[in-house]
Amino acid sequence: MLDATHDGVTDSTLGPSVQNPGLVMSDVPADALCIGAVRRALAAWLRILPFDDARRADVVLAVYEAMANVVDHAYLDTDGVGTMQISATYSVDLGALDVTVADLGRWKLPVHNALGVTACRSSRH
Repeated sequence: MLDATHDGVTDSTLGPSVQNPGLVMSDVPADALCIGAVRRALAAWLRILPFDDARRADVVLAVYEAMANVVDHAYLDTDGVGTMQISATYSVDLGALDVTVADLGRWKLPVHNALGVTACRSSRH
């Protein structure tokens, strides 16, 4: 288990564990108004992990761009608002973070440039 320090006190209950394996958000509306809340929840969850502020910001930006791509492209040919699922897990043993943004929509070419995809790809290290 990951030990975290808060206010000078080590607390080994805060890290991801069997009781707290990660962050999963299902049936998130693919709507621009909803993804801000997911971004804030992800940023809060990442604070318990052993990443510096720059790495956390990179992850949040990449995930936000992936969600924005779902909003902008995945459900353009359907009526109503589609949904997406966001899941994030951290392996303490490997020191590895895995984040997935999934949807059931269909890709449609953008009507504007694809900077979001570029940002997602460039944040992969």
